Amino acid sequence: MIVNRDLSGPKSLVRSFRNYLVMVSPPFFPSSASNSATVRNYVTKASNPTTASQTDISKVIVYNLENKFTAYSESVFSQGVRDVICDHDYVYIVGNDGKVTRLLYLESALLMFYIAVPT
Repeated sequence: MIVNRDLSGPKSLVRSFRNYLVMVSPPFFPSSASNSATVRNYVTKASNPTTASQTDISKVIVYNLENKFTAYSESVFSQGVRDVICDHDYVYIVGNDGKVTRLLYLESALLMFYIAVPT
């Protein structure tokens, strides 16, 4: 049995939306030695990696249950995620810092995925 790494580990919030599962990890301190490539990239791209590893973040994953792939994975939610709201074609992520991020569903001939767009 093959287990997707994005699906393993603790989750602080899980929502279903159409044929997607939206999962939020509990806040954690990022590390460049993390198993997750998304977390390692977050630390590497930070202007000050030392400060980045001292700020807790939450990882948000949108997983396509029908086709079994990760449609969105990002760790830019500092101070954690308060709630995830799924409405019509959008997924809204409400951060504990008061910021709202909207995920937009895009479909091409080969892929179906989400991108973050400014609200």
